[in-house]
Amino acid sequence: TQEQQEILQSHCRNNISFFHSSKSFSTLPQFLFSLLKKNKIKLTDNQYRGLNSFLSCQPEKLDQIQPDYTLIEHNLYRGRCFSVAFGTGCNFRCNFCFKHLNDEGQKFRTPKVIFNEISSLKKKYNAKNIYLCGAPINGKSKVIEEVCDYLIQEKLSLSWSAEITASPALSDKLLDKLYQSGCHTLHLCGVSGSDKVLSAASANFNVKQIKDVLEKIRTTKIRCSV
Repeated sequence: TQEQQEILQSHCRNNISFFHSSKSFSTLPQFLFSLLKKNKIKLTDNQYRGLNSFLSCQPEKLDQIQPDYTLIEHNLYRGRCFSVAFGTGCNFRCNFCFKHLNDEGQKFRTPKVIFNEISSLKKKYNAKNIYLCGAPINGKSKVIEEVCDYLIQEKLSLSWSAEITASPALSDKLLDKLYQSGCHTLHLCGVSGSDKVLSAASANFNVKQIKDVLEKIRTTKIRCSV
């Protein structure tokens, strides 16, 4: 609404700390971009990642996301790292995580749209590293497989990382394709090394599943953080 826009304008002239997602703000994303540009507000990559995650909380508009990368202070990142929205939601419903508030479940951008954004970043900013954010990539293997196929075919010469969860399991074929396409690190959302804590958090996976994923990744050249 006009009132909400005026409130944002009065509070966002000098700094952006974080973005709170809400499906009711259907017109907010592009307004935020215009507001940031109007006030010449620059973002760190973490802040921009927050904005990208905010945008991906609107499942019906995932493929319409058009981030304005001129808002990032590129000179702060020698590695030329950019965050690209992969999707929204999570295949688990951990009760402490904000993602379980999204009752739409997991949604993903189409592979070609994801690849086109990565390709554009490579051509325009000589991107060296991409972080796929918003949703664990093993939530729907077909999507990340197609993204990998595009990356391998076009030989963009960049590396990337992403989040994964303890299940569904990663096949040997998929892990090989991830590595061949430039994946250097997978961030496992492990939550805890205690089955008791996992149960209390309604995580719907156990310590054995976490260990199995780590052991499988360890057989590859891909690094893994938890």
